[in-house]
Order: sequence, then structure tokens, then C-alpha cells
Amino acid sequence: MFQAMFWATPTMTLGHLIFAASLTAYMAIATLFEERDLVSVYGEQYREYQRRVPMFLPRVASTSPVANADEAMAEAIAR
Repeated sequence: MFQAMFWATPTMTLGHLIFAASLTAYMAIATLFEERDLVSVYGEQYREYQRRVPMFLPRVASTSPVANADEAMAEAIAR
């Protein structure tokens, strides 16, 4: 989500392009490690969360169960 700020520039120089691409790749790879760690800590509760909530882009449908996903995850962690 915050990667967009690295790409928003009035003039894209080669240095800025390398910077933006590097940080975007770093964040994408770091996300994979973070997901693995969260599964090891929260187990099946987090797997269920992963099944309900897309990783990077939200679903568009307003009737999706994703609407209360953050609340459901908070409740699952609290148990």
C-alpha cells in the first residue's frame, strides 16, 4: 500500500526508479516472511484469515465477508 508513495514522483530519474523498484521488491518479499511467521504464531486461526482476506488488493464486492475481517481477526487473536 505504501509502495505507491515511492512511485509517485513528477520526474522519474534512473536513481528513483531503482530506489522504488528495490523497496517494492523488498516489501513484497518481507510480506512472505511475515505471513509465514504469523501462521507459526496463530496457526489455523490465521490460515482462516488468509482464506477470507486477499493479500494485497481488496475485493470489490460489498457483500463480501471481508467487510469485518479486521474485527474477526482481532477476536480470534483475543481468544
